[in-house]
Amino acid sequence: MNDKKPPAITQKGKNVAGAMFRVAKQTLSGGRVLATDGEFQFRMTLCKSNVCGSFIESNMTCVVCGCFLDYKLSLTTEECPLGFWASIKE
Repeated sequence: MNDKKPPAITQKGKNVAGAMFRVAKQTLSGGRVLATDGEFQFRMTLCKSNVCGSFIESNMTCVVCGCFLDYKLSLTTEECPLGFWASIKE
């Protein structure tokens, strides 16, 4: 069991707002926003390995950022807050 506490709802809101801004910026610049299946699976494999101890499988979230990983991992603009995987640059 994971004893780490997720971020407060206000911090989660800031995290989502930041992600939305980055996606909008990427879209307006003509960049790719969605990760390929391979990129998504690579990221998911790293998260599920739970080396950092922050992955909660029951609801597929990260305790550090509070994000639902099914969504976060699919966006090229997002990165792991602990540095295990980076945003996807083209």
